[in-house]
Amino acid sequence: MAERAILLLVEGEVVEPKLLNHFYNLYGIHNIRIVAYKTNLYALYHRLKKDYADQHGDIDYAAIDVPLFLNDYFQLEEPNKLNRLDFSDILLIFDFDPQDPSYTSEKLLEMLHNFSNSTDIGKLYINYPMVESYRDIAHLTDGSFITSTVQFEDIQRAANGKNKYKKLVQSRSCIPGLEQITPALGKQLITAHRLKLDSLVPQMMSNSEKHLQLCIKQCNHLVQFNQMWVVNTSLLHFADEYGELPY
Repeated sequence: MAERAILLLVEGEVVEPKLLNHFYNLYGIHNIRIVAYKTNLYALYHRLKKDYADQHGDIDYAAIDVPLFLNDYFQLEEPNKLNRLDFSDILLIFDFDPQDPSYTSEKLLEMLHNFSNSTDIGKLYINYPMVESYRDIAHLTDGSFITSTVQFEDIQRAANGKNKYKKLVQSRSCIPGLEQITPALGKQLITAHRLKLDSLVPQMMSNSEKHLQLCIKQCNHLVQFNQMWVVNTSLLHFADEYGELPY
């Protein structure tokens, strides 16, 4: 019997697949299938609310089959159709994106609460503020990353339409290009983001509870201080599932 794969539904077509493929390669894991949704988490929420509405107009999460949903959404035909039986785990990796007009904390918490098990309907990981946060580290050794934040205005698009945060990360990151991230550096990055999470939420919580609590704190911090902590949770799933990188 063929080994079942890991299905990853990600937001973007470029950065997320490159990042995840690179880290899976570092772990020696190759049986993965990455599907880019090509729009954000709030668009996904509203599509699920349309396709899986219960009698009250809420999302019936128990009815969701992510592979079948994607077959319909992308109008996939054989042999490209997805089948739930082919996948051992389903991960959804999206950005926080509070600058989106459809953003509400309620939507995020609802989705985190329901997409909480990768072996069931799927587990959601939210990157704060977006996937580029994996390398938004000015110094790996001085401890400054533990308290690093980004202002709300820095994740909005500039007048020329370009993403300000991506440019900001490029200007201050001490991390080289993705291809230059070795197992040793990858381990440092995962550790940095894990320590950041542990500094923000109680360590005695379960994994799912930690991600819910992190989202609550991020949403509240945004309201109070117009900023959010930099945390890349898509890297944390590697530590959750596979432990430390050997090097």
